[in-house]
Amino acid sequence: MTTQAINKTMGLLDKLMDHGALGLEELHILSQLPKPTVKRLLDDLVGLGWLYRHLGDRRYCLLKPMAGNEPEHRRRLLAQRFAPLLRELHGSTGLCSDIALDLGDGREVIESNYGLSGARLATRHLIGLRPNPQVSAIGRAYAARRVRKAGAQDRLRADLECELRRGIHRRVPGIWEHSFPAPYDIRGVAVPILRNDTAIGALNLYWDAARHGEIGMGDRYQAQLESAAALIAGTVAGVDPGAGVAAS
Repeated sequence: MTTQAINKTMGLLDKLMDHGALGLEELHILSQLPKPTVKRLLDDLVGLGWLYRHLGDRRYCLLKPMAGNEPEHRRRLLAQRFAPLLRELHGSTGLCSDIALDLGDGREVIESNYGLSGARLATRHLIGLRPNPQVSAIGRAYAARRVRKAGAQDRLRADLECELRRGIHRRVPGIWEHSFPAPYDIRGVAVPILRNDTAIGALNLYWDAARHGEIGMGDRYQAQLESAAALIAGTVAGVDPGAGVAAS
Protein backbone atom coordinates (compact mmCIF):
# COMPACT_ATOMS: atom_id res chain seq x y z
CA MET A 1 0.00 0.00 0.00
CA THR A 2 1.39 3.42 -0.97
CA THR A 3 1.90 6.26 1.50
CA GLN A 4 -1.00 8.12 -0.13
CA ALA A 5 -3.32 5.13 0.26
CA ILE A 6 -2.25 4.70 3.88
CA ASN A 7 -3.03 8.35 4.61
CA LYS A 8 -6.48 8.02 3.00
CA THR A 9 -7.15 4.85 4.98
CA MET A 10 -6.08 6.44 8.27
CA GLY A 11 -8.35 9.37 7.47
CA LEU A 12 -11.35 7.05 7.13
CA LEU A 13 -10.48 5.30 10.39
CA ASP A 14 -10.24 8.67 12.12
CA LYS A 15 -13.71 9.60 10.86
CA LEU A 16 -15.13 6.36 12.26
CA MET A 17 -13.41 6.90 15.60
CA ASP A 18 -14.83 10.43 15.78
CA HIS A 19 -18.38 9.71 14.60
CA GLY A 20 -19.01 6.02 15.32
CA ALA A 21 -20.81 3.95 12.68
CA LEU A 22 -21.06 5.68 9.29
CA GLY A 23 -22.43 4.80 5.88
CA LEU A 24 -20.58 4.89 2.59
CA GLU A 25 -22.18 8.17 1.53
CA GLU A 26 -21.34 9.79 4.86
CA LEU A 27 -17.71 8.70 4.66
CA HIS A 28 -17.52 9.91 1.07
CA ILE A 29 -18.76 13.36 2.11
CA LEU A 30 -16.66 13.64 5.26
CA SER A 31 -13.45 12.44 3.60
CA GLN A 32 -14.00 14.36 0.33
CA LEU A 33 -12.60 11.33 -1.49
CA PRO A 34 -14.23 9.79 -4.59
CA LYS A 35 -16.86 7.26 -3.61
CA PRO A 36 -15.21 4.36 -5.53
CA THR A 37 -11.95 5.07 -3.68
CA VAL A 38 -13.74 5.11 -0.32
CA LYS A 39 -15.53 1.84 -1.12
CA ARG A 40 -12.30 0.13 -2.18
CA LEU A 41 -10.48 1.20 0.99
CA LEU A 42 -13.42 0.17 3.18
CA ASP A 43 -13.59 -3.24 1.50
CA ASP A 44 -9.89 -3.69 2.26
CA LEU A 45 -10.44 -2.79 5.91
CA VAL A 46 -13.38 -5.18 6.18
CA GLY A 47 -11.24 -7.94 4.67
CA LEU A 48 -8.46 -7.22 7.16
CA GLY A 49 -10.89 -7.43 10.08
CA TRP A 50 -10.62 -3.78 11.04
CA LEU A 51 -14.20 -2.92 10.13
CA TYR A 52 -17.60 -4.57 10.06
CA ARG A 53 -20.49 -3.47 7.83
CA HIS A 54 -23.85 -4.07 9.50
CA LEU A 55 -26.41 -6.00 7.50
CA GLY A 56 -29.25 -4.00 9.00
CA ASP A 57 -28.25 -0.44 8.10
CA ARG A 58 -25.19 -1.01 5.85
CA ARG A 59 -23.08 1.25 8.09
CA TYR A 60 -19.40 0.62 8.82
CA CYS A 61 -18.01 0.40 12.34
CA LEU A 62 -14.63 -0.25 13.92
CA LEU A 63 -14.05 -3.81 15.10
CA LYS A 64 -10.76 -3.30 16.89
CA PRO A 65 -11.12 -2.92 20.69
CA MET A 66 -10.10 0.38 22.23
CA ALA A 67 -9.93 1.52 25.85
CA GLY A 68 -13.38 2.53 27.03
CA ASN A 69 -15.37 0.93 24.19
CA GLU A 70 -15.51 -2.64 25.54
CA PRO A 71 -19.36 -2.91 25.62
CA GLU A 72 -19.68 -1.46 22.11
CA HIS A 73 -16.88 -3.70 20.84
CA ARG A 74 -18.71 -6.77 22.22
CA ARG A 75 -21.94 -5.74 20.45
CA ARG A 76 -20.15 -5.23 17.15
CA LEU A 77 -18.25 -8.49 17.43
CA LEU A 78 -21.49 -10.36 18.10
CA ALA A 79 -23.17 -8.66 15.14
CA GLN A 80 -20.35 -9.89 12.91
CA ARG A 81 -20.75 -13.44 14.24
CA PHE A 82 -24.53 -13.33 13.69
CA ALA A 83 -24.30 -12.14 10.07
CA PRO A 84 -24.00 -15.58 8.38
CA LEU A 85 -26.94 -16.94 10.36
CA LEU A 86 -29.10 -13.94 9.45
CA ARG A 87 -28.14 -14.25 5.79
CA GLU A 88 -29.16 -17.90 5.85
CA LEU A 89 -32.45 -17.13 7.61
CA HIS A 90 -33.32 -14.46 5.06
CA GLY A 91 -32.39 -16.75 2.19
CA SER A 92 -34.53 -19.63 3.44
CA THR A 93 -37.61 -17.62 4.45
CA GLY A 94 -37.47 -14.52 2.24
CA LEU A 95 -38.48 -12.54 5.35
CA CYS A 96 -36.69 -10.13 7.67
CA SER A 97 -35.30 -10.81 11.14
CA ASP A 98 -33.74 -8.85 14.00
CA ILE A 99 -31.63 -10.10 16.90
CA ALA A 100 -32.10 -8.19 20.16
CA LEU A 101 -29.97 -8.87 23.22
CA ASP A 102 -29.61 -7.50 26.73
CA LEU A 103 -25.88 -7.31 27.35
CA GLY A 104 -26.24 -5.42 30.60
CA ASP A 105 -27.83 -2.09 29.68
CA GLY A 106 -31.23 -3.12 28.35
CA ARG A 107 -32.40 -5.01 25.29
CA GLU A 108 -31.51 -3.57 21.91
CA VAL A 109 -31.25 -4.74 18.32
CA ILE A 110 -27.66 -5.91 17.75
CA GLU A 111 -28.06 -6.95 14.11
CA SER A 112 -30.76 -7.34 11.48
CA ASN A 113 -31.06 -8.72 7.96
CA TYR A 114 -33.60 -6.03 7.00
CA GLY A 115 -30.99 -4.41 4.78
CA LEU A 116 -30.92 -7.54 2.60
CA SER A 117 -34.54 -6.89 1.57
CA GLY A 118 -33.46 -3.88 -0.48
CA ALA A 119 -35.69 -1.56 1.57
CA ARG A 120 -34.33 1.85 2.52
CA LEU A 121 -37.04 3.19 4.80
CA ALA A 122 -36.18 2.84 8.52
CA THR A 123 -32.81 1.17 7.99
CA ARG A 124 -30.96 3.91 9.88
CA HIS A 125 -33.09 3.30 12.97
CA LEU A 126 -32.62 -0.45 13.31
CA ILE A 127 -29.28 -1.02 15.02
CA GLY A 128 -29.62 -0.03 18.66
CA LEU A 129 -33.43 0.04 18.52
CA ARG A 130 -35.06 -0.94 21.83
CA PRO A 131 -38.12 -3.15 21.16
CA ASN A 132 -41.36 -2.38 22.97
CA PRO A 133 -42.12 -5.20 25.47
CA GLN A 134 -45.88 -4.91 25.02
CA VAL A 135 -46.28 -4.36 21.27
CA SER A 136 -43.42 -5.92 19.30
CA ALA A 137 -43.03 -9.68 18.97
CA ILE A 138 -39.34 -9.51 19.83
CA GLY A 139 -40.04 -7.37 22.91
CA ARG A 140 -42.79 -9.70 24.12
CA ALA A 141 -40.61 -12.77 23.61
CA TYR A 142 -37.88 -11.23 25.77
CA ALA A 143 -40.24 -9.89 28.44
CA ALA A 144 -42.61 -12.83 28.93
CA ARG A 145 -40.59 -14.78 31.53
CA ARG A 146 -39.76 -11.58 33.41
CA VAL A 147 -43.40 -10.50 33.49
CA ARG A 148 -44.29 -13.90 34.94
CA LYS A 149 -41.86 -13.32 37.82
CA ALA A 150 -42.46 -9.62 38.37
CA GLY A 151 -46.22 -9.49 37.82
CA ALA A 152 -48.05 -7.28 35.32
CA GLN A 153 -51.50 -6.13 34.26
CA ASP A 154 -53.90 -9.06 34.20
CA ARG A 155 -54.61 -8.86 30.45
CA LEU A 156 -50.96 -8.53 29.46
CA ARG A 157 -49.91 -11.32 31.80
CA ALA A 158 -52.62 -13.62 30.47
CA ASP A 159 -51.67 -12.93 26.85
CA LEU A 160 -47.97 -13.53 27.51
CA GLU A 161 -48.70 -16.72 29.46
CA CYS A 162 -50.65 -18.04 26.48
CA GLU A 163 -47.78 -17.19 24.15
CA LEU A 164 -45.28 -18.81 26.53
CA ARG A 165 -47.22 -22.07 26.40
CA ARG A 166 -47.15 -21.98 22.59
CA GLY A 167 -43.45 -21.09 22.57
CA ILE A 168 -43.86 -18.21 20.11
CA HIS A 169 -44.85 -14.58 20.49
CA ARG A 170 -46.76 -12.34 18.10
CA ARG A 171 -46.63 -8.65 17.32
CA VAL A 172 -49.76 -6.73 18.32
CA PRO A 173 -51.37 -5.73 14.97
CA GLY A 174 -52.53 -2.23 14.14
CA ILE A 175 -50.04 -0.39 16.38
CA TRP A 176 -46.80 1.32 15.39
CA GLU A 177 -44.84 2.39 18.47
CA HIS A 178 -41.80 4.10 16.95
CA SER A 179 -41.17 7.74 15.95
CA PHE A 180 -40.13 6.83 12.38
CA PRO A 181 -42.63 5.65 9.73
CA ALA A 182 -43.48 1.98 9.43
CA PRO A 183 -42.12 0.49 6.19
CA TYR A 184 -45.35 -1.49 5.73
CA ASP A 185 -48.19 -3.07 7.72
CA ILE A 186 -45.93 -5.27 9.84
CA ARG A 187 -46.83 -8.65 11.24
CA GLY A 188 -44.26 -10.64 13.17
CA VAL A 189 -43.46 -13.57 15.41
CA ALA A 190 -40.52 -14.09 17.75
CA VAL A 191 -38.90 -16.62 20.06
CA PRO A 192 -36.73 -15.92 23.12
CA ILE A 193 -32.97 -16.42 23.17
CA LEU A 194 -32.44 -18.40 26.36
CA ARG A 195 -29.54 -19.01 28.67
CA ASN A 196 -30.19 -21.26 31.68
CA ASP A 197 -33.92 -20.73 31.03
CA THR A 198 -33.47 -16.95 31.33
CA ALA A 199 -34.25 -14.74 28.34
CA ILE A 200 -31.19 -12.73 27.32
CA GLY A 201 -32.82 -11.55 24.12
CA ALA A 202 -35.09 -12.59 21.27
CA LEU A 203 -35.15 -13.34 17.54
CA ASN A 204 -38.04 -12.35 15.30
CA LEU A 205 -39.36 -12.83 11.80
CA TYR A 206 -41.56 -10.15 10.23
CA TRP A 207 -43.32 -9.40 6.97
CA ASP A 208 -45.75 -7.19 5.07
CA ALA A 209 -49.28 -8.27 5.97
CA ALA A 210 -50.66 -7.03 2.63
CA ARG A 211 -48.25 -9.30 0.77
CA HIS A 212 -48.00 -12.40 2.96
CA GLY A 213 -51.07 -12.39 5.20
CA GLU A 214 -50.76 -13.85 8.69
CA ILE A 215 -52.43 -17.22 9.02
CA GLY A 216 -49.98 -20.02 9.79
CA MET A 217 -46.78 -17.96 9.56
CA GLY A 218 -45.78 -18.62 13.16
CA ASP A 219 -46.33 -22.36 12.94
CA ARG A 220 -44.46 -22.53 9.65
CA TYR A 221 -41.26 -21.00 10.96
CA GLN A 222 -41.30 -21.70 14.72
CA ALA A 223 -38.88 -24.65 14.64
CA GLN A 224 -36.47 -22.75 12.39
CA LEU A 225 -36.53 -19.72 14.69
CA GLU A 226 -35.97 -21.84 17.80
CA SER A 227 -32.99 -23.56 16.18
CA ALA A 228 -31.47 -20.20 15.19
CA ALA A 229 -32.09 -18.77 18.67
CA ALA A 230 -30.19 -21.68 20.22
CA LEU A 231 -27.23 -20.99 17.92
CA ILE A 232 -27.32 -17.31 18.87
CA ALA A 233 -27.29 -18.17 22.58
CA GLY A 234 -24.24 -20.35 22.02
CA THR A 235 -22.52 -17.55 20.10
CA VAL A 236 -23.11 -15.08 22.95
CA ALA A 237 -21.62 -17.53 25.44
CA GLY A 238 -18.66 -18.21 23.16
CA VAL A 239 -17.78 -14.58 22.56
CA ASP A 240 -17.94 -13.48 26.18
CA PRO A 241 -19.26 -16.09 28.64
CA GLY A 242 -21.59 -14.39 31.08
CA ALA A 243 -20.04 -10.94 30.82
CA GLY A 244 -22.61 -8.20 30.99
CA VAL A 245 -25.60 -10.46 30.41
CA ALA A 246 -28.47 -9.18 32.48
CA ALA A 247 -29.76 -11.47 35.22
CA SER A 248 -33.43 -11.96 35.84
